[in-house]
Amino acid sequence: WEAGVNNGCSDFNNREIYYLYFNGVAWVGPLNISNSATTDSNAPELIFDVQGVVHIAWRDGEVWSADCQSSGANHIGYLRKLTDGTLTAKSSLAIDQLPNIPKLAATSDSKIHLVYLSSDDNQVKHIFNNGTGWSNPVSVFNGLVDEQELTAGVGNTLHYVARQDGFADPLVDPDDLFRDQILYGLSHDRIMYGFYDGNNWIASQEVSRAVSSYYASYHRGVKMVVDNANNPQVVYDHLESVTNSNFLMWTAKFGRRPWIIPQAVNSVSNSLGNQPQLVQANNKLGILWQSYYSFQPAIFFNQADLSLVNWQYPDVVQELSATSTIAGISLNWSQYNHPTVAFQNFNIYRSTVFASSTLDMQPIGAVSAVSSTYYT
Repeated sequence: WEAGVNNGCSDFNNREIYYLYFNGVAWVGPLNISNSATTDSNAPELIFDVQGVVHIAWRDGEVWSADCQSSGANHIGYLRKLTDGTLTAKSSLAIDQLPNIPKLAATSDSKIHLVYLSSDDNQVKHIFNNGTGWSNPVSVFNGLVDEQELTAGVGNTLHYVARQDGFADPLVDPDDLFRDQILYGLSHDRIMYGFYDGNNWIASQEVSRAVSSYYASYHRGVKMVVDNANNPQVVYDHLESVTNSNFLMWTAKFGRRPWIIPQAVNSVSNSLGNQPQLVQANNKLGILWQSYYSFQPAIFFNQADLSLVNWQYPDVVQELSATSTIAGISLNWSQYNHPTVAFQNFNIYRSTVFASSTLDMQPIGAVSAVSSTYYT
């Protein structure tokens, strides 16, 4: 954890990273592991690898003046606690000029993975250490994020989720019905998910509702767990700006099926507090969070039975493609199939804004025979 006095910006330089552990007999520490009395140490991250070695990373190197001006060479601080209890020497990962929000994960092939926001070019980047040194950075996501999570999955895969701040939708409006929105952009804060297959990152996708009046709220926390089948479960705070209502939202992806339309975990609350906590086991997902009831803070819990998520969804043989013309939209596909279910039709919807579910769209047509391969 980070700790220090905070009576002004220059006191940020007093923040240090502390570590406390139990050796089987007694607690040891707290130990000041950043030990950088003149720089701002913050945003610590701690994980265990498959051998039981502890890995710790944090942001360090920034110096603050009394008038809140910053300088210094930012870096990621990193050290390990070996299985014999030895703490290695602190190292500085000078990977970019302004690295921020470090997150760690350990995969079963003994690699240690680190993602961070490169604030000088607003890209999330990934490096890994295979025991001989750190790799060169590769891009995970191009955009400004302010909260992120990294989780190891099955078979040396990684799951990444983050909150992107102030994304401006590239709205397409041929009828000029939303000229102001086109000019200024429909902006909303959104939840982005990325997947690493063990070698490469798959393009990130939005898993929150892509509607301009819905925002993934800041400082409420985006959290993720991954089950034994490598299915990600994501929870985030969601603000509906028209009614100023907060919801704790859950979404998940099971196999090749699409992401579940985000569902509210809680009743309506105008003030959620602190980050939610998740635990997943035995086909159950438990969620713990703080909210308010009768103007008093309280702890709430909800549980999902994941065994009930048993819909049938077709395996995609060839991705559906579309072309747009003045006359309309043309859709093309090869075929959709499922080992046990015969699919009869496609329903087609449209929306004047980007939408993440058919709840935000209107039906415009249907294809009654899936065996055909073209619709206009």
